[in-house]
Amino acid sequence: MTQEIFGADWRDEVYAIAIENPDVDLAQNGTETLIVRALFKGAVAPQRKDNANFTFAIENAPASTATGTTVGANTGIVTAGTTDGTAIVSVTLTNYPNVPPAYATVTVG
Repeated sequence: MTQEIFGADWRDEVYAIAIENPDVDLAQNGTETLIVRALFKGAVAPQRKDNANFTFAIENAPASTATGTTVGANTGIVTAGTTDGTAIVSVTLTNYPNVPPAYATVTVG
């Protein structure tokens, strides 16, 4: 179901996003797809949205020690590298900078 009122779409009513599986444990070279829900203003229930609506990235923070771990920019598919450690994935609603990002922690090992 798509909401469209006078040229607006569902993204206009999002105030936050959340990752359903924010703590991911993967073996080396393992994969998992992150699932994102949009949280809306008013009395609208959170909804799972297609990952093509979001931008995913590995954060280059000092806490990211799982070298080689990647995430598809618009798919949310995390692929563990061959180094044990931790990586942080950020997720943003594409073209909506006022919606704060959500984060997932990926543990490889």
